[in-house]
Amino acid sequence: MIKMCAMCVLCTWISFDFRGAASRNMAPRIIEPLKNMNLYVKAGSKIDLRCSSWLGFNSSIELINIYWLINGTFIQNDSCVQEGLYRVSIKEDQTYVNITLHMYDVIPEIFNIPITCIVDSPWGTDNSTLYLRALNTGSSKWVIILPLCLVILGLLVASAYKHLIDKKAFTFID
Repeated sequence: MIKMCAMCVLCTWISFDFRGAASRNMAPRIIEPLKNMNLYVKAGSKIDLRCSSWLGFNSSIELINIYWLINGTFIQNDSCVQEGLYRVSIKEDQTYVNITLHMYDVIPEIFNIPITCIVDSPWGTDNSTLYLRALNTGSSKWVIILPLCLVILGLLVASAYKHLIDKKAFTFID
């Protein structure tokens, strides 16, 4: 009986401490961007790529490192690309860290190469890669033209059907 109670106390203590212990020993998890995401942009545009990582409950950030790589290479801040400072936020006892990659002029050479966010801690590492894809600006006219053509076609079919019904109704009267 005493052994049973001691075991219950031990299990209860472990379950109450699980949340705190887990946050100190869990690997970070990137929640944004999604892994292998394709982002369609126009050449010459300005974009901000955000990387956000969940660190756990009440996590300490002193040993966390978060950064971006372009094609496996560290960012060299220049007039076209700059890596922002990382920011920490706490929501409902959960700690998040994020960092933004600012691209002030998307050049065609950056299309289709891996852009990777990495978060590293003593408990593990996570990464997420995204790809910038060229936005085909020529296809945007079809977004307007195709539905318009379908509406016109629908009106023509409806008119022909009405004409056919009227003609049949007229021939039944004869």
